[in-house]
Amino acid sequence: MIHARSIPAARVQIRAAYSKPTGVSSRYRSVAVMAAVNTEQLKAAKIELKEVITSKSSNPIIVRLAWHDSGTYNKNISEWPARGGANASIRFKPEISHGCNAGLNSAIDIIEPVKAKFPDVSYSDLFQCFPWRSLEEIFYRMGLDDKEIVALSGGHTLGRARPDRSGWGKAETKYTKDGPGNPGGQSWTPDWLVFNNSYFTVMKAQNEEDLLVLPTDAAIFADEAFKPYAEKYAADEAAFFADYSAAHLKLSELGVEWEEGGPVTGI
Repeated sequence: MIHARSIPAARVQIRAAYSKPTGVSSRYRSVAVMAAVNTEQLKAAKIELKEVITSKSSNPIIVRLAWHDSGTYNKNISEWPARGGANASIRFKPEISHGCNAGLNSAIDIIEPVKAKFPDVSYSDLFQCFPWRSLEEIFYRMGLDDKEIVALSGGHTLGRARPDRSGWGKAETKYTKDGPGNPGGQSWTPDWLVFNNSYFTVMKAQNEEDLLVLPTDAAIFADEAFKPYAEKYAADEAAFFADYSAAHLKLSELGVEWEEGGPVTGI
């Protein structure tokens, strides 16, 4: 059964179109490609993409591709496509040649056969439709449910991402440029050393360009099964603490065999 929650809205994508105006040397220009949505191909492509990505264990790099394609967005620019965003422009130079996009050609290569099989589905949809499915696949395989997935996502309340380590985030922001510790990176929350429910309030608002929002972060409010828990935790910090504690305990004991038949308690 195909659930509506896992089928993205069709996106307009960028295509490099060859243009040679009279008296001007050959060059490339960007044009918008808009077409009626082929929902049957979209559904079938989602299934095919899941199979391909799972068979190649390429979930992480596909999530990275989705983030980097959308990471060009500039809220201060109103014109499309100049404002950037999730439009599949990452396929073309100079964007794909940027240092932070190193290795993402291989992610595009993974998706190409699916695109060839379902030509009515845009590259931008193919790039973006898998990240939260990836989140589900990883955690469902581990025996965790939707509530536990969202609660554990709240762990991003703490810490930073660094582009030189993960390929994600900015080199520094106003929240990280002075440390503490080694300066730099991009945090998900302003007070990234304080464990609270601010991750959920930030992800709900998404109005601060200095704070990191990965596709899997955005999914907690975009996905119909995740959203009730995200809303709950944004409004109720105590509920988040209780559910996170239980989910983290479960996570930390996955696959464990106890010497005495159970964990040591009362320490």
